[in-house]
Amino acid sequence: MAESWAPQLQRWLHKYSGIVPIATLVGFGCKRRDAYRLGESDDFEIIMPGILRSTHRPLGPMQLMTAAWFRMGGHRRCRVWWSPSVV
Repeated sequence: MAESWAPQLQRWLHKYSGIVPIATLVGFGCKRRDAYRLGESDDFEIIMPGILRSTHRPLGPMQLMTAAWFRMGGHRRCRVWWSPSVV
């Protein structure tokens, strides 16, 4: 992954249990079509509509809860960022 947005993605994946919304990738500078193509690669899977999961992290309850939280728009409604690492 030599794209300019890759370091931001790696930090994000570390912080949010390997889960990243497509919209966040686009915000990092990734083209939307390329973000969806990541979901077809061996490194990511589409876990929910518009949400990718890194296949390098095990799938467990934390990943499912994080994906659901992003899918429901929790990150836009909360005044404080929720971090799975503090749960």
